[in-house]
Amino acid sequence: MKDHFVNWIIHVDDKKIMKRSTWWNLISSTFNAGYTAILYFFVGWIVGGNAVGIVSIASAYAYQCLSIGVFGVRNVQASDVKKEYSFSDYFYLRIISCIFMYLVLLYYTFFQEYSFEKLSVVLIFGLFKSIEAIEDLYHGEYQRFDRLDIGCILQATRYFLSLIVFVILLFLSKDLILSFFISTLLSAALCYVQNVWIIHAFVNEKIQFVRSKVRRLFFICLPICIGNSVSTYIVNMPKYAIDDMGNDILQMQYGYLVLPILTINLLSAVIYRPIVNKLSRFYYDGEFQRFFKEILKQMMIIGILTLIIVVGGYLIGLRLLGFIYGVDLMESMPAFMVMLIGGGLNTVSAFFVIVLTIQRAQNELLISYIVTLLVGVPIAATLIQTYGIMGASILYLILSICLDLLFGAFILLAYYRKKRAVGESC
Repeated sequence: MKDHFVNWIIHVDDKKIMKRSTWWNLISSTFNAGYTAILYFFVGWIVGGNAVGIVSIASAYAYQCLSIGVFGVRNVQASDVKKEYSFSDYFYLRIISCIFMYLVLLYYTFFQEYSFEKLSVVLIFGLFKSIEAIEDLYHGEYQRFDRLDIGCILQATRYFLSLIVFVILLFLSKDLILSFFISTLLSAALCYVQNVWIIHAFVNEKIQFVRSKVRRLFFICLPICIGNSVSTYIVNMPKYAIDDMGNDILQMQYGYLVLPILTINLLSAVIYRPIVNKLSRFYYDGEFQRFFKEILKQMMIIGILTLIIVVGGYLIGLRLLGFIYGVDLMESMPAFMVMLIGGGLNTVSAFFVIVLTIQRAQNELLISYIVTLLVGVPIAATLIQTYGIMGASILYLILSICLDLLFGAFILLAYYRKKRAVGESC
């Protein structure tokens, strides 16, 4: 069974790899994006709305911790086409980042005045999402060898099986803690077995710690990690504010409304992840015209998809969302429209993060996030307290616009620096 599985995963005709990568990236990203939405549905149906509010804040903390665990390494690793750093370097950096991640998770769990159930769900769901940080190390290495398809297949399998187990256990036991705990154990086992079987086909080196290289890689990725963490905090700011109020029902309502936006952000990986290697080669080979042509193409695709989603959200999306979860959300239509537009703009900024990472402009990323945070912090509380969910939507839109403008300016600045350097070397 093992040999058959490994052969099916690894041995593919070179002509089929790109098509296979695109297809499985779509499947994997759909599972990843839809996982929380499916959780909300079954938790609300089987346990109740209060539990959905608990899962909503648990997911916010989990993604905040995950942003630390992945440490912004994936795009650096995938675009490291010249193999400047070895797998060992990425391996030891991931150990360091995961230690930080688990410390933050423990802080979020035990330094809050939560009930036992809420504390347990926050901790276990955080552990479940942390598995993604561990497997991302291996999936980034597969992608560095132009095998994005492998990581996507393994992640889709893990998400699907753990979700099925969670739903079955929840239906039989009505116990949120037990269901999360067992599905997390299964997910961890799958992550370990799958990647231990596969990684040896790509990495034969002895895992060794080279302090100077790990240190250098740490400081390359640190600005990206800080930026991603700040970005995640900004997105989750309304959830944190609601949690401070101790209102799990309001948390549930906001969680339902923001689901499509979070789904858009997660699905954005379908658009840009397969072209990371291609963009890297265009940039480092000095093919700047093709580089910017590809960027404009991706922005047009994001724009068209955003328009379709906004129109669909207005015509049927919010009604469908309310029908699925059994909640009347129609009064929130204006806020929902603003959120969807902000979601599209946020997808553009997520793509710009990839571009700036390829350009190795991590410091510019950090500057952009800090400036955006400085814009958002003074107005966040006033907007949300005065206008509620509409205030949160306006805040999300303002911050997305701010990031897009800053990222776009820094992409052009990095390009002119690179072009000047190439001209001087000639």
